Amino acid sequence: MRNPTDLKQLAKNLQSPPGRLGAVAASFILYIAAAIFLYPRFGLSITYLGMIPILLGAWFYGIWAGILITFTLYVIVLIILLASGGNIQTAILPGGFLRLASGIIVSLFMGWQGNLIRKNLEESHQRISYLQERTNHSRFLSLLSEILSAAMETDDMEAMLKVLANRTGKLFNTDHCFISFWDEKLRKTIPMAAYGSQSEAFFSAVRQFELGERSLTASVLDAGHALAIEDSRNSAYMSQTVRSKFTNGSALGLPLISGNRKLGAVVLGFDGLHNFTEEEIEHAELAARQISLAVTKALYLDEARKRVHELVGLHDISQAFSLHGEPVQTYGRLTETMAELMGAKMCAISLYDTGMNELLPQAPAYGLDPKQMTVVHYPAEAIENNWDFSKSGVFLANSESEIPAAYIPLAQTLSVNCVLAAPLWDAEEHLLGVIFAANKPGGFTDDDISLIKVLTRQVAAVIQNARLLNAERTRAEQLAVLHAVASASTEATNEDQLIEHVTRIIGKRLFSDSFGILLIDEKTQELCLHSSYRIGSHESLERMPIGMGITGAVARSGMPRRVEDVSVSPEYLSLYPLTRSELCVPLKVETKMLGVVNVESTRVNAFSAEDEELLSIIAGQLATAIQRLRTVQAERFQTQQLERSNALIRALAQVNTRAAVAADLEGVLQTLGNELAKLGLRCAIALSDASGQNVILRYISLPDRLVDALEHISNLHIQNYAIPTSKLTPYSIPSPNASLVKDPIEIVMSWIPDFPERNAKKILKLIGVTRTSSICFLPLITDGKPMGILWMWGEGLHESDLPTMSLFASQLATALQNASLLTEVGRLAVTDDLTGIFNRRHFFELAEEKFSQAQKKNIPLSALIVDLDHFKKFNDSYGHVVGDQVLKAVAQMMSSALRENDILGRYGGEEFSIILPETNSEAAIGVAERLIAHVAEVPIETEAGDLTIQLSIGIAGMNKETPSLHALIVHADQAMYIAKGAGRNRLAVK
Repeated sequence: MRNPTDLKQLAKNLQSPPGRLGAVAASFILYIAAAIFLYPRFGLSITYLGMIPILLGAWFYGIWAGILITFTLYVIVLIILLASGGNIQTAILPGGFLRLASGIIVSLFMGWQGNLIRKNLEESHQRISYLQERTNHSRFLSLLSEILSAAMETDDMEAMLKVLANRTGKLFNTDHCFISFWDEKLRKTIPMAAYGSQSEAFFSAVRQFELGERSLTASVLDAGHALAIEDSRNSAYMSQTVRSKFTNGSALGLPLISGNRKLGAVVLGFDGLHNFTEEEIEHAELAARQISLAVTKALYLDEARKRVHELVGLHDISQAFSLHGEPVQTYGRLTETMAELMGAKMCAISLYDTGMNELLPQAPAYGLDPKQMTVVHYPAEAIENNWDFSKSGVFLANSESEIPAAYIPLAQTLSVNCVLAAPLWDAEEHLLGVIFAANKPGGFTDDDISLIKVLTRQVAAVIQNARLLNAERTRAEQLAVLHAVASASTEATNEDQLIEHVTRIIGKRLFSDSFGILLIDEKTQELCLHSSYRIGSHESLERMPIGMGITGAVARSGMPRRVEDVSVSPEYLSLYPLTRSELCVPLKVETKMLGVVNVESTRVNAFSAEDEELLSIIAGQLATAIQRLRTVQAERFQTQQLERSNALIRALAQVNTRAAVAADLEGVLQTLGNELAKLGLRCAIALSDASGQNVILRYISLPDRLVDALEHISNLHIQNYAIPTSKLTPYSIPSPNASLVKDPIEIVMSWIPDFPERNAKKILKLIGVTRTSSICFLPLITDGKPMGILWMWGEGLHESDLPTMSLFASQLATALQNASLLTEVGRLAVTDDLTGIFNRRHFFELAEEKFSQAQKKNIPLSALIVDLDHFKKFNDSYGHVVGDQVLKAVAQMMSSALRENDILGRYGGEEFSIILPETNSEAAIGVAERLIAHVAEVPIETEAGDLTIQLSIGIAGMNKETPSLHALIVHADQAMYIAKGAGRNRLAVK
């Protein structure tokens, strides 16, 4: 069974002209072939097959074609009959005429039917084609309506045009779609939206068009209708420069026109060559008209919104000063509002300063940082000479070439590419200042000119009202400040509190840029910045000599100074890079100079004669109050100093009393540090060594963490650090007098060779020595001989304290000497004279304590008895002196090999006893093996040369068989004899 699809295709092929001709020709040829070959067998009956080509011919080509084929076949039959030798009359007789008539009748009928059916088919095809065309048109209108609806959903023109470009490009199945606006005045194409791979190239290329450049947008708008360009490279509708910026292909330019207003153009582009049909052009023009309506509506809406926005902006401007009143907030709001209204990236207001005859920018300005603001000032004559306001009352430059030559460097510094400037006039037509707007994308328009004219009138009115308001506020503020300063002078309890309060008042209410007080240091004859100095976020000088800078000059002369522009003053010392003017008045009582009051501003000529007079009055009040507080403070200090001296005498006497009863040297030193800490003092003590060539640092009253930090900085071990006595000059030890250290850094650096000064400063800071601290140097002398040195430091030590300190040092030296003697007596009572280790009595005292602790806590403990093998032979062979040297050396070797918690003592003769706390028998064996090996391997230096000796050790661990220390020692002693009996130089355990 044939596929229905194949049958439909066959029927479609037969309806085509080649198909019809082929079918007729094939049937005709087949009939002739059949007539030739079949006539001899079937005779004239074969002629009925001729109806097939007749039917096909009449059906496909009409009546006359059928008749023609009928007669042609009739003649062919006659020829075949004659060629076959047949009877011609048979073919012509009525039977032949009947067949001929039948063919004619069939031709008439089939031709009529064929023509009728073809006509009906043609009419049907026309109706279908018309319906299809209407359907396509309706679908196109529907899609176009959807595109416009989607575009109109957004209020943003740029977003709407982007939607239109994307949807239109996809609607017409193009490679690119560009939408551009047209500036009729400048004859300039403005790129707005693009679709396709050349979107970025479109914006870049169009922005580079010269004014008056012939573009497709210009040609389409001039023509007023669509322009189809099959080859854009050879188009006369674009200049060569424009053609070179785009790829080869075809383009269809469509004008966007609303009434008589030329809006711009839509360009549909193809990468390859494209033949535009009339239907495509018709649809594209319809789309362009709809886009024009949408853009027009959006423009009207945008203009209406812009007018509302301008009215709101004008209202904001009128409210700027009334809402804030602060110039910093006001000018920031004004410039931001104007920049937003005009779409500018920069906006600034410069006001005319009559004193300096300059236009000065008002901070803050929109789009300009403080550093850029410093360069935007110029003489008023420059406006009249360089800015032409005559044409429309404003100055407009939409390119760098239109900016006056004198201002091109400034424009380049600020990256300005277009500028709009308008003067501000007061009610009497005096110049108030100028408004500048700059860097609007696409340049400023006539609408911006009209808008800035309205803005200038509004801003000028606001500025005049604000000046009157500020003048009244300033007078009221000055009176309030004078009252506040007077109140602070009576309420302050000390000088710092007074200065900080006054600085806060004046800096907040009068001079906010930079304000502060510098006081004279009478000792160094320097001006010192008070800590309350309000000077911004930069680091400044803390001290400066009198005479240096403008403040130093005022401190020397006692006369006020007002500098309009510090950049032209050779005396100015910059503490703040943005300072432009300075006012400085003396702080003095009668003829006595106390310091200066200094004010700086970021504006040129910021201070008036009225400011100088007001600040001088404030300085007079402040100086009187400072002098009064200083007098009261001096009296209080004298009283406190007297009380402190008495307290110091009582406290030092108490220190000596407690130190004198301390049991040992360490106790005396610790007591000294604790008692001095109660007085806010710290100390360090160094005691002389046996040679007298050095002093050894024995104590410093600092926490362990600070000691660790000192050792890290100095890279030295602080405890017992030796300082050569020669390094202590010019403070001679034999002198009994105390003294104050004048240069602590030099002293520290002299103690440590090649010590960096910065590290010495770190050490002094770490131990608490500040610029106001005093260090007291106290030699410790007993019986006319130097014993050591005491350093004390802290706040409030004075020359008047030195006699008391000297007496204290003398008493302390005696206490230290007594403690040293007691310490030595105590040491001799518990140690063996020969070996330096514990004697038998003290050993058993300590061992009993350890044994009791072990029993209570149920922890292991072991005892060792050590005997020197063949020691009698040493005495017999080398003498008792050498024998004593061997005993002492062995004792020291064992002491160094044991733990700090272990107890070593001389048991008797050449025997030693050892207690190992927290050690079981197994661990004790390890200790004994280590001692045997160590003593046997290390030569002992004696008068008889290097000698070696061996040990026999007995070990006993605490258990049920050793309920007492005595039992434990007996077991260890027995084990020692076992070791000796086994051959010596070994250990045994029992």
